[in-house]
Amino acid sequence: MDDEMARGDDPRGPLRSIVIVGGGLAGWMAAAQLARQLESVSITIVESPEDQAAGIAEATTPTIRAYLRGIGVAEQEVIAACQGTARLGTEFVDWRGPGRRFFHPFGHYGMRSRGVAFHHYWRKLRAAGHELPIAELCLASAMARYDRFMLPSDRPEQDLLAFDWGLHLDAGLFARFLMRRAIAQGVVHVDAGISHVHVEHGLIRAVDTAGGRTITGDLFLDCTGPRSQLLGRALETPFEDWSNLLPCDRVVTVPCVRTGPLHPYTRSTARPAGWQWRIPLQNRIGNGHVYSSRHLSDDAAAAALTGWLEGEAMAEPQLLRMRAGRRTRAWTGNCVALGQAAGFLEPLESTSLALIQSGIERLLALLPDRGCAPALADEYNRVTALEHERLRDFLVLHYAANARHGEAFWDERRDTALPPMLAHKLRLFRARGHLVQYDGETFGDSSWLSLYAGLGVEAAAHDPMADHFSVDDVQAAITRMKASIADTVALAEPHEAFLARAARA
Repeated sequence: MDDEMARGDDPRGPLRSIVIVGGGLAGWMAAAQLARQLESVSITIVESPEDQAAGIAEATTPTIRAYLRGIGVAEQEVIAACQGTARLGTEFVDWRGPGRRFFHPFGHYGMRSRGVAFHHYWRKLRAAGHELPIAELCLASAMARYDRFMLPSDRPEQDLLAFDWGLHLDAGLFARFLMRRAIAQGVVHVDAGISHVHVEHGLIRAVDTAGGRTITGDLFLDCTGPRSQLLGRALETPFEDWSNLLPCDRVVTVPCVRTGPLHPYTRSTARPAGWQWRIPLQNRIGNGHVYSSRHLSDDAAAAALTGWLEGEAMAEPQLLRMRAGRRTRAWTGNCVALGQAAGFLEPLESTSLALIQSGIERLLALLPDRGCAPALADEYNRVTALEHERLRDFLVLHYAANARHGEAFWDERRDTALPPMLAHKLRLFRARGHLVQYDGETFGDSSWLSLYAGLGVEAAAHDPMADHFSVDDVQAAITRMKASIADTVALAEPHEAFLARAARA
């Protein structure tokens, strides 16, 4: 046993050592943040070549910026090191039907008035025969439309001008960026696979590496991806399968040369048996085809993606298998799983890093001593389950409300019974435009409204409190809002100019 990792005699003494098994983004995100915040705890990360993050394009939600602040890093530093670009949201193409598109922004729509949310005034105006795309009342959507970008104000003059942003980055470069920071802060890196896991009375006591080394620890983090080597295999924590709700079980990826503008947003295009992502990096475009193998063969999926590329392919197509669902417990005994070791939800809303980040933050909030009190694990598991289920429901809505008729995959998606909480949300919105937020939600009201409006989910009526203002009053207010957005967009710079400045920072 490694002396420096030996367990103390007091089973409930302070936590002294954490062993992270598996690297990749989950492992190195955890190592970098834990090393910064737990100065008295030794941290070892055991990473085999199969756990290392591939150099594919990754999209993130705005929460990544809070993570970067937490480890003392500026966004511009990551942009420069990881071929990064800005992300204002996602453009959805053909989900409502061929030729239709909408935008899911990281920003607000319009402004509240007299305690009534803006979308009720928008609904009132449309009921009076005045059609108006709701995207015209969102600053983030407007900047994305013109490939412009600016850093958001900490104190915007009005809610109308509030927005947020995430990043597109090279996952492999980001993992190595985090690795350098973590090692500089004392994290021990062991380059080896795991040959055996020592389990006693439901607790992991040590892991043996393929190189013959045994590493003990007080707390173990499973970052081994879908194979879940510690939580799933060693501790036999069951997997709850959600493939009946999210049946896409394959993804083929290939980078290509960029031929068009450097957009500050991700694009998701519906395809006959799934969907395609487009993620712009500074040096290339990341492309992925997510699909159901029941509806399309692997060879046909790879051929289709190659045919859709906007520029010359820069590598051979790579195939990955996946299964939607989660482990019934993300924390068992003294083992906590992060990332895909805890569960997998397809990257339709680019939430993989956000789930890793929230898992790390939850662990820090409930950090155990060497006894790993079950109550802490119970609370971690309760919140983690809610987070995964709420996000699952948000993703299911994309499919359930589609308007692609005559295609087996999409027809099945509309006919699949909805999870009860999602069905309740839809009933509330359709009745009177009511938006409801439950515990554990990843996305707020504006995001749900983006999907409802974009996919054509209509409310039967608006809040009667919106009738305080006449239709003419609402039209005049919207005219002022649109002018304010246009003035602000004019102050933003081209996205590529922002990236050039970030590279020099």
